[in-house]
Amino acid sequence: MKSLDELLEENYDFLNSEECKKEVIDFIKNNESIVKRRVDFIKRLTKIASHILSSDPNSLDGLLERIFNFNIEGIQILEYNPPDYSDYRIQILRSHLHTHAAKVAKILFEKTDNISWLINWYINIKTSAEISRTLEQMHSAYCYGFAALASRKLFKKTRRTFWAKEWYENNKTSGNLLIREKPIHAAYSFSFAAEASSLIYKKQKIPVEEKIFWAKRSYENNVLCGNIISKKDPLSSVNRFKDAGNAAEYIFRNTQDYVWLEKIIVCYKKILNFQEINKKLREAMEKRVNHFQTLIQKK
Repeated sequence: MKSLDELLEENYDFLNSEECKKEVIDFIKNNESIVKRRVDFIKRLTKIASHILSSDPNSLDGLLERIFNFNIEGIQILEYNPPDYSDYRIQILRSHLHTHAAKVAKILFEKTDNISWLINWYINIKTSAEISRTLEQMHSAYCYGFAALASRKLFKKTRRTFWAKEWYENNKTSGNLLIREKPIHAAYSFSFAAEASSLIYKKQKIPVEEKIFWAKRSYENNVLCGNIISKKDPLSSVNRFKDAGNAAEYIFRNTQDYVWLEKIIVCYKKILNFQEINKKLREAMEKRVNHFQTLIQKK
């Protein structure tokens, strides 16, 4: 019979053993803390627990908070009593344990609708993203994406502008990290960033100067996304340029800066370049282009 250590090592990347699954579940049931265990053991155990959560989450009902705490204990060991590892290895382990903790917190939130677990999801996935930003860029990019999702949910629950700004910043950072390797993924991150900034300038009770700031962020990210996806997803690209044009119109109305008139016209002309748009939209865009061109001529 294999030891738990052997089973954890063999099933680390993929859970292929029912024996390993059973032993891990039994261990979690029978141990309230693993603070005295080696960090490499904690990392393997929580990684296998994460595999089980993906394949058979119901088998861990009643144990999720304990698994969350196991991850936190591992993080605390690395922060306050680290083993004799390289700094790089310690930071990677911290990042991954925060990722596992975030996954458990997300499931607990979905099961309980308790906002404290939503905040724990956000804190842990955002921390993982920050730790790994210069160490594992793709891991960091996806963690920022999940942090954006968590902060979006926090905004929907609280309507606090703070969380909308976090939603924006996380999607923007994710997009910036993805732009070279995965430009289409980056484009949709920019689209979500634009959605967050649009909600801020349209819905939140903040000073006009701040609304203008966020309208500019909406414009920039909508244009960025629209340009990247114009060939792959033309109809979505049209929507991005419409939203960019709307943001530019808001900025012009509140600043009377004629630079923004030119930006409005560029956005709506881009829409007219798409053959996919219907007659009604084409006529509306042509009308708006003519209107704003007339304003420029009267300047």
